[in-house]
Amino acid sequence: MHVIECVTTLNAALSSGDRHVSEYYMNEFERKCNIWGWLLFILCAAFFIASAWRSHDMLYLIGSVVFLVACLVFLAPFVRGRSGRRQ
Repeated sequence: MHVIECVTTLNAALSSGDRHVSEYYMNEFERKCNIWGWLLFILCAAFFIASAWRSHDMLYLIGSVVFLVACLVFLAPFVRGRSGRRQ
């Protein structure tokens, strides 16, 4: 559903003749796509952790946890920016 919303937002931005409106919608589209991309990376990290745990490979587990933390760090500005956004 959210992917469809991203495409709809992009179509609205491209069909609009107003440059400022187009930039706003493109920024919104980029933000949503970035968030979805990072959420998918977090999902991958969870599967990496589960696989490492199952195979009892500590190096793999440590690397997977570091990958998860890195994904969360990259996602933090989106979450923080949403709640602390100035109008």
